[in-house]
Amino acid sequence: MRAAKWRAALIGDLELIHTLRQSTIIPPNMIRDQSTMDQDLKRTFPTVQWFNKDTHLNNISDILMAYAKVNPNIGYAQGMCFIVFVLYKVYYEDCPQYAVHDTFYSLHTLIHYIRPLYPRDCDDKHIPKWLESTASIIRLKLLYRSPKLAVKLRNSGFIKLLLIKTAPALFANWFKLEDIVILWDYLFTGDTFENILNAIAAMIICNRDIYLHLNEEKALQITAVKSFYKVSSIVSFAHTFQH
Repeated sequence: MRAAKWRAALIGDLELIHTLRQSTIIPPNMIRDQSTMDQDLKRTFPTVQWFNKDTHLNNISDILMAYAKVNPNIGYAQGMCFIVFVLYKVYYEDCPQYAVHDTFYSLHTLIHYIRPLYPRDCDDKHIPKWLESTASIIRLKLLYRSPKLAVKLRNSGFIKLLLIKTAPALFANWFKLEDIVILWDYLFTGDTFENILNAIAAMIICNRDIYLHLNEEKALQITAVKSFYKVSSIVSFAHTFQH
């Protein structure tokens, strides 16, 4: 059920899915960021034994390399590994035969939402502009729920920092695998980009007392601890931002 819902949200209807599954996905022998990708493959969900099978790791590597091949302006970027690992496991456990295809095409959709966070080059000036405008949207969401908190964070870089830390991997670098799929169930229901922003706003709202009553340095120190957040609370609060 979960895999079917994700496919519908990230790929399309059954006819399109069937068509795309007939395509051939051919990875290159090498990509520009090969060494970075190889390192990330080893340290992504290292405690989840399921991924240790060579077949799974090889398939995940092929997906990432094929994506880099057809999207040379992006290539491989850190964060993609987390996204592909989660997608591939969910799809494989539902339909092993087409897990590579489903993951490959779903990845394209998801990168579309977070593409501005992947630099075009070392001097990319689009990222700061995107961060500022996106942080402003999140502040507006906070203003709706907690005006005092929105004012407190108005001149703080924390919202942008949280975007940078969580969005490139769609939060998969912050939570256990079993929690990520629950969060993604929420993200992929409705407007995915809007839901991503709702989830980030919810992470802040969950800890509003910390931001309101502690100085910025102490608040950042406490909220930087990933285990401090609970996905159930984030999803619950995220729903409250939806109109």
